[in-house]
Amino acid sequence: MKLSIDLDGLTWGQLFDFVDAARGADVNPAQMVGQVTDPNDPEARTVGLEATVADLTQRVAVFDHSTRLHYAQSLSHVLEEDGDARAELITLRDLRDGLLQ
Repeated sequence: MKLSIDLDGLTWGQLFDFVDAARGADVNPAQMVGQVTDPNDPEARTVGLEATVADLTQRVAVFDHSTRLHYAQSLSHVLEEDGDARAELITLRDLRDGLLQ
């Protein structure tokens, strides 16, 4: 199976999603990224990227920057309190649920 993305109008968010999907499919980080060229272009310009994947059923948890920062601060608070997580239970439940989605 191939995972692919078109470079025309590509946003950072779409690129991040592509990389996260590749990670979730357990693509080897040392594997070269495949380049898709336009067969009608005499200069064979790259118009897309692709990765050969075995399985897309795995999922990578993705959190936006502010959410990651919030979770990191909560975990830091737990560590500073010698593992006492009672003050952060709601946030820790949210983190757990986000990881299990």
